[in-house]
Amino acid sequence: MAALNNLIIKTFKKARSPEFFEKAQKLRLEVFVKDQNVPVENETDTLDDTATHFLVIDAIDPLPLATGRMFPDSDIKNAVRLGRMAVREPYRGQGVGAELLKAMLKKARAEGYQEAVCNAQTQAMDYYAKYGFVAEGEEFIEENIPHVFMRCPFDS
Repeated sequence: MAALNNLIIKTFKKARSPEFFEKAQKLRLEVFVKDQNVPVENETDTLDDTATHFLVIDAIDPLPLATGRMFPDSDIKNAVRLGRMAVREPYRGQGVGAELLKAMLKKARAEGYQEAVCNAQTQAMDYYAKYGFVAEGEEFIEENIPHVFMRCPFDS
């Protein structure tokens, strides 16, 4: 199991780091398609081309442990949308996802966004709430999985 002090978090764009994107994509396929039965054709989209991607790896054993992406939200001014957050099964509940989310929020603040938003899987609502996210609206189904819209305003 990876120790949290051995984690390296890579931040990259798909076009500039295709090797990191390939690793992130494989992990997303494992988590979303294999584990959660999301149709493979729905897992990738054109947002991957412009999003900022994150990949968490172990410094000792460079196995990808977690991934996520962020991009400007098209509907909410000065908001960044987080998505495609996935943690490899044996590393869930070990703090790897928390390190990923903290890195994403730090990057979003540094880029001047005023808040982060996401469509969180309902079972992960409490996890996001620990980092300042608040649920809004009704639960909805996305890829046959219950979700809720959540937002995390940043302090000015």
